[in-house]
Amino acid sequence: MSALGAVPPPFYHLKFSKQVPSMDGHIGTKWVQSTLSIERSLSNGNAYQMNFTWTDKSESGNLNRDLNTVTEEEIVQAVEQTHLGSSLDLIAFTMRKCAEKKNHACALRLYELIHKHVFSSDPSIGPQLILMLLDCGCLHLAEREIKKIKDWDEIALNTFITAIVKRREPDVALPLLNKEDGAASLNSESQIYVEILKVCAEFKYLEQGSKLHAYILDKNLLESEIAIGNTLISMYAKCDDLIKAQNVFDELPARNVVSWNALLAGYARQGLNAEVLARYQKMQNEGIPPNAVTYLCILKACCGLGDVKRGQDIYAEIARKRLLKPKSRLCNMLMDMYVKSGLILKAHEVFDTLANHSVVAWNTLISGYNENGRGSEALQLAEQMQSEGVSPDAFTFACILKACGLSQAIDKGLEIHAIVLKKGLHETDFTVANALVDMYAKCGSLLKARAAFDSLPFRDVISWTSLISGYAEHGPRERALRCFDEMQQQGVSPNAVTYLCILKACGHLGAVSKGSEIHLLAANEGSLDRELLIGSTLVDMYAKFGLLQKAEEVFKRLYRRDVISWNALLAGYAQAGESEHVFLFFDRMRNEGTEPNLVTLTILLNACNHLGLVDKGLDYCMSFSRNFTIIPTVDHFTTIIDLLGRSGQLEKVIASIDKMHIVPDIVVWLTILSACRKWKTVEIGRWAFKEAMQLDCKNISAYICMSLIYLEAGMHQDVNKIEALRLRNQANNDEECCFLRDVNGLVRNFTSSTGHSLQRHRCINLENICNEMNKKMSLGQVPNDVPLSDILCKHTERDAVAFALTNTCKGTAVYLKKNVRVCDDCHSAIARLSELEQRKIVIEDSNRHHVFERGKCTCNGYW
Repeated sequence: MSALGAVPPPFYHLKFSKQVPSMDGHIGTKWVQSTLSIERSLSNGNAYQMNFTWTDKSESGNLNRDLNTVTEEEIVQAVEQTHLGSSLDLIAFTMRKCAEKKNHACALRLYELIHKHVFSSDPSIGPQLILMLLDCGCLHLAEREIKKIKDWDEIALNTFITAIVKRREPDVALPLLNKEDGAASLNSESQIYVEILKVCAEFKYLEQGSKLHAYILDKNLLESEIAIGNTLISMYAKCDDLIKAQNVFDELPARNVVSWNALLAGYARQGLNAEVLARYQKMQNEGIPPNAVTYLCILKACCGLGDVKRGQDIYAEIARKRLLKPKSRLCNMLMDMYVKSGLILKAHEVFDTLANHSVVAWNTLISGYNENGRGSEALQLAEQMQSEGVSPDAFTFACILKACGLSQAIDKGLEIHAIVLKKGLHETDFTVANALVDMYAKCGSLLKARAAFDSLPFRDVISWTSLISGYAEHGPRERALRCFDEMQQQGVSPNAVTYLCILKACGHLGAVSKGSEIHLLAANEGSLDRELLIGSTLVDMYAKFGLLQKAEEVFKRLYRRDVISWNALLAGYAQAGESEHVFLFFDRMRNEGTEPNLVTLTILLNACNHLGLVDKGLDYCMSFSRNFTIIPTVDHFTTIIDLLGRSGQLEKVIASIDKMHIVPDIVVWLTILSACRKWKTVEIGRWAFKEAMQLDCKNISAYICMSLIYLEAGMHQDVNKIEALRLRNQANNDEECCFLRDVNGLVRNFTSSTGHSLQRHRCINLENICNEMNKKMSLGQVPNDVPLSDILCKHTERDAVAFALTNTCKGTAVYLKKNVRVCDDCHSAIARLSELEQRKIVIEDSNRHHVFERGKCTCNGYW
């Protein structure tokens, strides 16, 4: 006996052989004799401990190894080759080793060995065996072993269930909660129920949580354990079953702030913001004082409702209670509320009150400036953040890339891209990877955007939409249509932003059939019922196509109408020259209670311009300032000047310039030049040309207009001076471009420099048309007020029209879009072609919409 009266410790030598790879260069393996020595001794706490020694005997001698360096496969092999008798300590050690490495194969071998030696019946081995099987993924075997254990004491049972819960296996733990055949049951350990409910909430195990709820009701624990009731509410709320969460809440005999917070958080999580505020009022009526978590829910609800006044009141209450800590989530939520309400300066004020700025606070502020379209300021904040020593995280980099796209800061974007590549964020964080595509797309660097897109390991709707948006905005827009088709072929469903981008691309390209196809797709998916902006964009698209009945049909089916949808319809009628419809729908808009904006005023003034209604246009300007506190911009003054100029009131134009409270831009002077050409007013034209040159000496339109004024006045020497000035200032024309959408859904591009691959047929096509027209002119079927030679000029719209007329069926409408204004000669010639061919020809140029039918255009000569 030892001094402590303990039994002398046993000593085991377990000798076995194992195969190891040959190290002498020969092929094959060799056998090594190994010994596992186990010594059982007393520790300082009078408890037994095991000491293991592993020795490998090879040709070069004995090698002692630390058992921690021995693999679980080696230990299991040793156990399999040796009859261990009752060495339970080694078995326990081996199980822990397998569980730690989650070695499924070794766990199964050890399981068989334990059953072979009938160790599983030992009360010290059974629970450990179950936990090993759970850790190694052998769930069905673990459940089988649980059923074999009959006798539990309460402490052991609680400890075991806690261990199972920590392994996220509530299904295994639930049968143990009320074992009728066991020596113990859980009557006092409420924390066990709380822990299992937390696991059910975290992984949304609603079924298992409901079963546990039944156990809780059976034991009447809600009557005495408020913590269980609170966690049950939270579990149902996080599993999105607010009805059951509310039922449990209502059944509680007593409620504290945690109970209320669990319920409020559930409603806030589902965006039921009005319900959050209503229940918060009930909480106050019951006299329950809120805490920081309560205020988080309330601020989130205020943010969702855009209720800034309520949010500011809550902020004052939070500040009064001194709950704003340097890293408080309340501060970030308050900033977020201001950001989403468009009050970015208020958010910045809250940020400035913080003693320490965390990366979360910086991210909230930087993303807020992005959301408000202030990318340059967001970039400045990012630099300030780094100067303060705060390291950016992945979300920060995504925000910076977005700011680069908003501010067109391609150089900064390239710099951030290099950092992202160095950190490997493009591979580990999908938000950053998508932000790279979006940044290059917004900057118009579409080759780099495509390269970033192609490098993505996975492409979601955000990736596709970023690329489609880039093509839709910067062109070539037909690639946006191809990307959309490819996206659908790969099984990625479009979202609201995707529909907006692709519909805008269709509108710009005049892609009628594709636009209608996407309209049908959006309607079938229910997007038109959820997203008002998609409906408004459809109205705008059909209006641009000149399909006003279709635009009005979509407009009438909108579940609600805002100023954007009204403006889209008004603009469509204005572009088509149907000004009376514009005034009619504006009156209806006002009767429905929709307030107009600056865009509405622009549309109304253009409608007045097309009819030459000077007084009506001036009245609209005055009424908008008086009734809607809308101050006209330089664009509105430009339209008024155009209105006065077209009516020949050039003296009033000069007076209006003097009275303008804003500086005239180049468009104002070009508008005056156009009026001077119409009324052959040389002196005012010279004045306008001089002012235009001071603003932009490379503007080709100013030179052309002034040359025509001199030419029509017979001042040929001055024409030559203007041409010399143009050459000296290197003012060159933008490339003329025209898009034609054909019946097969293809977009054909006609340009003034390179031409189209089919332009070689142009002369033949137009000659055939001219011959046909000559026949009809000789019969008096068409007027002959425009020389036939004009039809053969080289403008792209007539190339496109000629191609369309000779490659489509009789009666098919022709849709074109041109990047510059249609010239007078083209306008006259295409009007004659529409009469000759009995076709509807729709052209959208940089100024307005032209619909040619039966020899007439809807613009009535105003464009």
